[in-house]
Amino acid sequence: MFDDLYRVSSGTRTYRRSSWDRSGANHDFLDLVPGETVTLLEVDGPGKVTHVYWTTISASRFHFRQLVLRASWDGEATPSVEAPLGDLFCIPHCTPVPVRSLCAVVNPGSSGLLSWGSNLYLPMPFASSARIELTYEAIPGMPADGMAFWYHIELEEYDRPLATEVGRFHAQWRRENLTRHMGQGAPDVSGWDGLNLDGAENYVALEAEGCGQMVGLHLQVDNVGGGWYGEGDDMVFVDGTPGEQWPPVYHGTGSEEVFGGGACPNQAYSGPYTGFHMVEHPDFAGKSAMYRWYLVDPIRFERSLVWTIEHGHANNYENDYTSVAYWYQTEPHAPFPVLPEARARLPRFPESVFKADAARIRCRQTLDQWRKAGADERAMERAQTRWQAGNRALLEGRTEDAIAAFESAERKPRLLHVTKIWDQAQHNAFTDLVRFRGHWYCTFREGERHVYGKDGQIRIVASEDGRQWHSVALLAEDGVDLRDPKLSITPQGGLMVLAGGSVYEGEVLRTRQPRVATSTDGQEWGPLRRILSEGEWLWRVTWHRGRAYGVSRGLDRILRLFASDDGLDYEPLCHLDVPGEPNETTLRFTADGESIALVRREGGSKNAWIGKSTSPYVDWHWHEAGYRVGGPNFIVLPNGDMWAAGRSYVGEPTTVLSRFGPETYDPVLVLPSGGDNSYPGMAWHDGTLWLSYYSSHEGKASIYLAEIALP
Repeated sequence: MFDDLYRVSSGTRTYRRSSWDRSGANHDFLDLVPGETVTLLEVDGPGKVTHVYWTTISASRFHFRQLVLRASWDGEATPSVEAPLGDLFCIPHCTPVPVRSLCAVVNPGSSGLLSWGSNLYLPMPFASSARIELTYEAIPGMPADGMAFWYHIELEEYDRPLATEVGRFHAQWRRENLTRHMGQGAPDVSGWDGLNLDGAENYVALEAEGCGQMVGLHLQVDNVGGGWYGEGDDMVFVDGTPGEQWPPVYHGTGSEEVFGGGACPNQAYSGPYTGFHMVEHPDFAGKSAMYRWYLVDPIRFERSLVWTIEHGHANNYENDYTSVAYWYQTEPHAPFPVLPEARARLPRFPESVFKADAARIRCRQTLDQWRKAGADERAMERAQTRWQAGNRALLEGRTEDAIAAFESAERKPRLLHVTKIWDQAQHNAFTDLVRFRGHWYCTFREGERHVYGKDGQIRIVASEDGRQWHSVALLAEDGVDLRDPKLSITPQGGLMVLAGGSVYEGEVLRTRQPRVATSTDGQEWGPLRRILSEGEWLWRVTWHRGRAYGVSRGLDRILRLFASDDGLDYEPLCHLDVPGEPNETTLRFTADGESIALVRREGGSKNAWIGKSTSPYVDWHWHEAGYRVGGPNFIVLPNGDMWAAGRSYVGEPTTVLSRFGPETYDPVLVLPSGGDNSYPGMAWHDGTLWLSYYSSHEGKASIYLAEIALP
């Protein structure tokens, strides 16, 4: 091996293929999704692969057997290498542990990222071509789990052809789950005194045909029976098979001897040629793994080779055996056993591991969604810390701790259902929602376009179940663009709709004034009546202790807080000193009477402002939300929690639900939306948040209703 280091050879060039970002940015990894196959290497020869490296970050344990690597040399019809990626690189039982051998090296990365670097140094020569593919197989019943995959492949390229005696690299995965107990006595007995005089029922790690040499073995045992299973001897049949050749050319004296250990290893070790790199329990129960590199003592064969090992002395044990055999031979090679589907390849894990991994996937998808929504950095850091703790617990087998950590990190609203409920007009927009007398009522503007079109009209629709909707009212006024309708339930038990009324000349606003209409039953509506003075824009009212409170913006661009006993006649309470072109404002009240305001701003930083005040609501304290919000709305739940929704401007405009409080605005859930969208209505019913909004992501602007489970 070291002799080549000082030899200077012309006609040999070295190079690399990797996942580096061709754009020059730092996206130096492949984004893999279940069901996908990617080509990692496709080159002409003659040449040789000298090193393969790969890593992931915070990946599932299952990925180590979901990913399958296949390598083909010189255009052969069937691959010479076919094995789950983790096992091929000496990662046992989907559980990475350090390996420090000459051929396979597994090194830890950041404990916070749960990343392991896997290396394989066995040379892989080829005469005319080399092709390496990676398949990410899905597990039926598990959520789709995208992953980032980094890799390097180092190679040599030669001017001269390969020598005829150069064999091709092969690697094959096998599993027997469970092995069969042989004999008349009880299974799983360490000191069983049975006889094995043919090796016919041994575990078989390799059956090769042709001329070549075996150079390595990675063996994994899940000791279901308990006790010391390692009295099983290795038996290697060279140029013969069990049943026709006895004794075998190689007959061992126990499993630990094959892998260079002292009697009955109960602690892990890893060396250049041999290792017992996993010992789950010192009493030998559970999962163990071991490797042997036949580098200075390859097992050579001219016609065939069958590498076997007893599962317990004379095959007394019923255990789960898995292996990867590594060898070189001239082509063609014998057909490989059919590789089982992904779920059947997974280690023997309790069901709690599958539940914990599903929680991990959901949690990661949530965090990705939060990032897309522009979630608060501090909240993201807290969630990321819990996510990492969950990954560590999952890797260590503490599944309940893992699930708790993932759910704690996630603590996210979950979209239960979303449906389009109205699209009858050319442009349907600016919604509000209320639950009134056992029915849902949703209101919105119908028009030709977002603004400046045909006079906008106010549509009110109703539903018993939130699925089937019908119109109960269409409010219109000649020459007036009605918009931004808001619903509220009055202290007298009626329903009131508030809307803005604007008069345009072309695209020039001439005047505006709010209107209200009322209904005692939600079905029959009275006429629109003007309120406040001309020029005001009262955007929403909230009833608190018998009074309606709302914030209006005048043509002088000043916000004013108004209050009314009947929703018709209002008195001014104060000016709200909010800079930066403030306009749309939602006002709500907590159980103890504190008032909270969420204000849209179109000047300065454009970030929304959050205000709070106590009765009589003339002295306000303000906090910048950190996000720009269009059509702001929020709701105070019976337990005091607050949730806000509105248009997000992080990336493309979307409708986003956010955790909310007097000093908190934390986007966490992006609703199906895009283009012209948002202006949500929010209502709480039977433990579920119902949210109306409009969006044009499916074509024209239409009205949608979402049902959301809150944590």
